[in-house]
Amino acid sequence: MTNPQKGPRLATQQKDAEYRDFFVAHAHCSQKELGELLGWTRKTIERFYERNPDIPRNHRRGGVGERNGSWKGGRVVDKDGYILIRLPEHPHADNHGYMREHRLVMEKMVGRYLEAQEVVHHRNSDKGDNRPENLELLEDNSQNIRYAWQGQRHSLETRQKMSQAAQALWNQRLDGQPAATPRPSRLDAPR
Repeated sequence: MTNPQKGPRLATQQKDAEYRDFFVAHAHCSQKELGELLGWTRKTIERFYERNPDIPRNHRRGGVGERNGSWKGGRVVDKDGYILIRLPEHPHADNHGYMREHRLVMEKMVGRYLEAQEVVHHRNSDKGDNRPENLELLEDNSQNIRYAWQGQRHSLETRQKMSQAAQALWNQRLDGQPAATPRPSRLDAPR
């Protein structure tokens, strides 16, 4: 007795064999792109992949970069308010291929890559304003901290903590040896 299901199943397998080479050659395409090329629905493509699990496929939703439906030209704003530009070939790009725009603008101004310790300061404190006249190159973060704290008043408790931290750093720089004459603090002076 023959199985009545064998005939349609065999026809499907033969039809799949005709399309296998096409799917292997277009493994980089999304299901939407494959559907447009073949005139198939997305469901038909999903069924084809279910019947042929050995064929490589693009598992990313929508693709990467310009092929993604959420692509905004490689320009995004991070959680800190800085504008990021996608430049995966840049030597200082992060793991996702993005660089902060203000650093790129400064690199163009000085004509070289910035060193890791160099800081680009926004003069008007607007992290999204990356005009060249608003940016200033600082040699390290200590100068940037001075700008940030300029004109601010700290409580007595905060000033004591900062003084203790500075004293600890001073002692650490002297290889753990306390200074011969401890540096007087402004907090020690009578008011």
